[in-house]
Amino acid sequence: MGDWSALNRLGPVAVAAIHLRADLRCTYCAADLKRTPLRFRQTDHVISRRDGGSDDPSNLVFACHRCDIGRAGQLLPLRAALRGRTEAQVRAEIRRQTSIPIGPGSEIHAAAIERAWQWWPDQLLRRERARVAWRTRQCFEYFEAVAA
Repeated sequence: MGDWSALNRLGPVAVAAIHLRADLRCTYCAADLKRTPLRFRQTDHVISRRDGGSDDPSNLVFACHRCDIGRAGQLLPLRAALRGRTEAQVRAEIRRQTSIPIGPGSEIHAAAIERAWQWWPDQLLRRERARVAWRTRQCFEYFEAVAA
């Protein structure tokens, strides 16, 4: 379901800053994700948390859903290779992105605050609608069981 785990750990402004730092292009395959729904935009760990990577912005990059899932511990996902990207290009892009400061006072941070205010309320509303739908289903199932 998108980037909820990263949003919960880092907050919406940090995630928006990481996305803007990449100019909304996948780090691995360079796909333009400006019109892609948020649920298909991922904040990916360069070094996975399982392998000792942290949630520090220097270890996080922006990735499309397919590259994030298809990477499986490798630096170059199959999708990126099929698009003609080399491992050297991906490493250079990771270095470029992680060298850009995203903390308070940076240009990206100011833009990220604005961006977070645009999409964060929509995501909270979507989550609340899912909860209401689940509760409604639970009520219907309960009353059907009582009526039977």
